[in-house]
Amino acid sequence: MENNWEGILSYSRYQEDIVGCSKESRVSHVLSERLSRGPLLWSKDGAHNIA
Repeated sequence: MENNWEGILSYSRYQEDIVGCSKESRVSHVLSERLSRGPLLWSKDGAHNIA
């Protein structure tokens, strides 16, 4: 939180001007899908893209 404090303040100040996106929920869905099917390997490029 300390590293993102300016972003947090900006979001609270300009909340009506900021359009949200669903990236966080999509990443969560992909990780959940991959991790719930059992151990799957990630390529270095694939792990980097998710990170």
